[in-house]
Order: sequence, then C-alpha cells, then structure tokens
Amino acid sequence: MLAHWDEFSAGEQRRIVSTIQYVVETDDAVNDLKAPAGLRDDLAELHKLQEYLGYV
Repeated sequence: MLAHWDEFSAGEQRRIVSTIQYVVETDDAVNDLKAPAGLRDDLAELHKLQEYLGYV
C-alpha cells in the first residue's frame, strides 16, 4: 500500500489509516490481549478494508 499511496483517494487513505490504527490499538472493540476474539475482530477490519479498496 505504501508503494501506491499516492494512487489512493483521500477517502481511501483515511480508511487505510483508521484501519491500521484499529489493528494496532490493543483495547478496541474486543481487547486483543484478553481474548483470542480480539485478533479476529482486527482481521475482520482488514477484510472490510480489502473489500472497500476492491481487492476481494
């Protein structure tokens, strides 16, 4: 994504950044450090981003 950053629209760039922030943050909707489901919700956010960007 970084290699093609300038090819993404401003909206797409915002969505990428917000998804990365969500994944990096351990205490999001489901705490990553307290339950295995915490990493599953992060993966779900990555899948949503892929769909949004048309990679799926």
